[in-house]
Amino acid sequence: MARTVAALALVAGASALVAPVSKVSKVVEKYTDSTLKSSPGGFMEQGTEMFQEQFPEFNSYGWGVSVKAERWNGRHAMFGWAFIIATGYCKAHGLIPDPEKLLDFKQWGTLAIISGGKGGGITITNERACILVANIHFLVVSLCAAFCPLPFQDTLLLEPGEPDEEPAGLVPAFDTGLTPRRL
Repeated sequence: MARTVAALALVAGASALVAPVSKVSKVVEKYTDSTLKSSPGGFMEQGTEMFQEQFPEFNSYGWGVSVKAERWNGRHAMFGWAFIIATGYCKAHGLIPDPEKLLDFKQWGTLAIISGGKGGGITITNERACILVANIHFLVVSLCAAFCPLPFQDTLLLEPGEPDEEPAGLVPAFDTGLTPRRL
């Protein structure tokens, strides 16, 4: 399996080496075009304005389209990838105890049932239960960070009167060092 994935990655990477320069430059021009960047009237501003018009009350509480919300969305996406890799590592190294064993209804109750009736339904495996519990833990940590952040943390919602940050755009500038976008 690992050899197959490595071979596919090699073939996919090699195709980029032989791509005609004219096609590559057209793609670069397309994604660095000023109309796609978040300039005045760009996609981020339009989304923000539409939300402000449609939901003024929620907007007054800091909800809706904002640079902070997009940053949080990106952080959750990165966690998803890290979790997928960690799950694969745990499965490959046998770190999940009895992965194929089904949960016992008498011990776990309705938490163990996928479908079917009381006690006679299909139950989930121990592996699925471990992954589910780990995701629930992350959900609780994320909710705590969103609703009661510590003083040094980036907040999800804008404070009353706080202006939104400038959007980074579709192709953000390359910053070196520790910047607010990287925190």
